[in-house]
Amino acid sequence: MNHVNQKMMPEKRFAAFLMPIMASAVFQQCYALINAGILGRIRSEEAVAVIGSCAFLGTLQHFIFNGMTTGFGIVQCRFFEELQPEGRAEAVSRQAGGSSVSEPADRSSAEGYRISFWCGIYLTVLLAVAAWLAVPAVGPILSALNVPVKLRAEAAGYAAWIIAGSGFSALRNFLVWTVQGMKKTGVSGAVTAASVVTQTALTVFLTGVLRLPVWSAAAAVFLNHVLICLLLSIYLAVTAGKDLALCRPYRIPRRMYREMMRGGLSKSAMMAMVAFAGILRQRMVNSFSVNEIAGYTYASAISNVFQVIVGAYGTAAAILCGRWYGAGRFQLLKAEFRRLLLHSVFAALLCSAGAFFFAENLVMAAAGAGAVAEVVIQSGSAYLAVSQWGLTGLAFYLTGRYTLQSIGSNASQLVLGAIEALSGILLLQTIVAKTGFPAMGWYPVVTWGLSGMSALIMLHFRYRIIDRNCVLRGIR
Repeated sequence: MNHVNQKMMPEKRFAAFLMPIMASAVFQQCYALINAGILGRIRSEEAVAVIGSCAFLGTLQHFIFNGMTTGFGIVQCRFFEELQPEGRAEAVSRQAGGSSVSEPADRSSAEGYRISFWCGIYLTVLLAVAAWLAVPAVGPILSALNVPVKLRAEAAGYAAWIIAGSGFSALRNFLVWTVQGMKKTGVSGAVTAASVVTQTALTVFLTGVLRLPVWSAAAAVFLNHVLICLLLSIYLAVTAGKDLALCRPYRIPRRMYREMMRGGLSKSAMMAMVAFAGILRQRMVNSFSVNEIAGYTYASAISNVFQVIVGAYGTAAAILCGRWYGAGRFQLLKAEFRRLLLHSVFAALLCSAGAFFFAENLVMAAAGAGAVAEVVIQSGSAYLAVSQWGLTGLAFYLTGRYTLQSIGSNASQLVLGAIEALSGILLLQTIVAKTGFPAMGWYPVVTWGLSGMSALIMLHFRYRIIDRNCVLRGIR
């Protein structure tokens, strides 16, 4: 074990690598919290309810568009090791010794990194086009989500900006994965932190000063995505221009497109299953009172912050475990996963305890004391206090799921998506349907718990396959 740990990233460097990922993810989740907080203070509970009634669109954006580009990024992570001098030397050594283990095409040099980057960019542009084409379908989408009729007029504009921004959100996500994979996590964190300040200023200016409708809050997020894409593109052009020299679409091997699409589609298909359950969940939420929807909106925004803190370990698992998989260092991969799992569980327990003991304070801070009705605070704090006990399951789920995909187990993503979706649907149609809003907090506890245990079991069997192959090929 000491031999393994000596080659892993030391704890201080690990913390320096992880914290910017976590900070960047937290800052990204501040958008919904900022929008709800500002509109709650400037407008009314109905304005906040508009955001809550369209909350699933943000989730869908994350599931489908960001899910695809996350899959692209995970495939790209297998090439990052070749950018480092020691990684290139090790790649040459592996080739000379003939001990390569079922590596994807083009991984033999940094050329694979360049090709995978541009392949991801071109596929992401197609996603952006698809998002724009979906904007005219806003009306039917709101009907499908059961958005209250009195909220639909303002919800239509808000939803249109969310959908239109999905492509830029996807591009931003892929660029962030690229920067983080280069171990420049501080850069992505700093850019995202600065963007929160910009987005807050834009939201205040558009909704407070210009007094534009609720859609202006989504427009502020849209403009922010564009700004971050521009800043990250400039950074990559300046710092990695040679490694990322233009590769035209027709020069990218078809096998690279196939590998990228397998990674992206497996991730997106898994999330599409979860999204179907999410539609039913959103319809259920929208059947409650306006005050309960508003409380759920505040609690969900706070919950998302806790989720991305735990989720940062999943992102780190994709980068670090993918790196060791690409280098053929499977014992290091296992040791890295164990460290990430233990850290993520500890973080999850801290977040769960904080949410339980300070639920009312957190919701009140987000909504503003006296800015909304007391029933809104009570509804939000009740949901938050219960739902966050599912974070430990989420730690199992995300670290296990990302590690599985980083080692090429794309089929496992579909199985895990089905488990999460089916458990959620079953819960909605039974307990929540009979009990109402108070039971909504159990949704993440049940779905993440079952999915998390399933991910760990699947990873255990995947390890056994890798170990057997290593023995057959004489690799440690």
